[in-house]
Amino acid sequence: MNRLAWVDHLKAFGIVIVAFGHVRIPLPVEYWVHSFVIPLFLFLAGYLISPESFTASPRVYFRRKMLRLVAAYVIFGFIGALHYVLMSQAGVERSPLPATVMVKLQSVFYASGTFPNENALQLYPVALWFFPTIIVALGLAFWILRAPAGVVPLLIGGSLLLSWSWRNLVLPWELESALTAVPYIVAGQLFRRSPGWQARAFALPRFWAPLLLALGWMLAMLNGRVDFRLSILNDPVLFHLAAWPTLLGLLITASAVPASKLSRRLSAATIFIFPTHQLLYWFFDTLSREGLHLPEAFMHSYAYAILEASCALMLLAWSYGWVQQRVSARRRRDRPPAGVTDQSFPAILP
Repeated sequence: MNRLAWVDHLKAFGIVIVAFGHVRIPLPVEYWVHSFVIPLFLFLAGYLISPESFTASPRVYFRRKMLRLVAAYVIFGFIGALHYVLMSQAGVERSPLPATVMVKLQSVFYASGTFPNENALQLYPVALWFFPTIIVALGLAFWILRAPAGVVPLLIGGSLLLSWSWRNLVLPWELESALTAVPYIVAGQLFRRSPGWQARAFALPRFWAPLLLALGWMLAMLNGRVDFRLSILNDPVLFHLAAWPTLLGLLITASAVPASKLSRRLSAATIFIFPTHQLLYWFFDTLSREGLHLPEAFMHSYAYAILEASCALMLLAWSYGWVQQRVSARRRRDRPPAGVTDQSFPAILP
């Protein structure tokens, strides 16, 4: 599959929003951002999976489409756990080391970031909750999309009903969030399979984009505090109603923007930036406070937040590109060139 500029634009936009959403200064449009950014990544995940993958065996599907995400989660999960353990030993009142190590290892294996009461097993950094969500949701979407076409809407409805019924449960591997994620992955895949839908979406007049974005923003504001995890979601109906017009508005906007090298670089590095940007923020904050002795007032300003997020994005995108170049060079030595660069599924996500 050749690179699609609109996909790169949407992925780049999404990861920029995520990075700026995790700085210490809240965004003025925080409620609106939380209403669409995770659905956006899920929709793209579904779109970028080839339809043939859903006719493969479960073993082949897992190996080709999910194994790299599992590996990424394990790697970044243990890095996050190690970081937390080191931080717990750096304070004046140090936590007992064996107990801290055990709790953080358990949190990685339990794989949940949804703890309304700040349970000790909460993933750290919390951003890692997305990996188990997307992994489990991909597995569920695989079976749903193999069902007869008439049954698929019933299965989607059942997924949403279960996610709402279990919203206050703390299930392993973010199962309650994965059930909410399934409709967006399925919608992305169905959008790919339907050239007619794509043609109609991309043919919509551009003036529809701001109208749809405004509609999504108003619905998100009505919902108040929102996040993809239902344990802190006010109204799931309003959440979904706000997500879809925003996604369509972003799709129309992205399709009208020419290809960009910066978008491609951020798009390719999304899977790396998502779990690492918060770790980098902690490094920047420590350096700013202890090394540069910056005033706390400045560190709580929008200027510092913009500088921190921008530096993190550029540094992580460059680092990922550097690693990819060396991996590609090694592969070229081992086998003939693979041909066109594509946007295969493992590289699309946080």
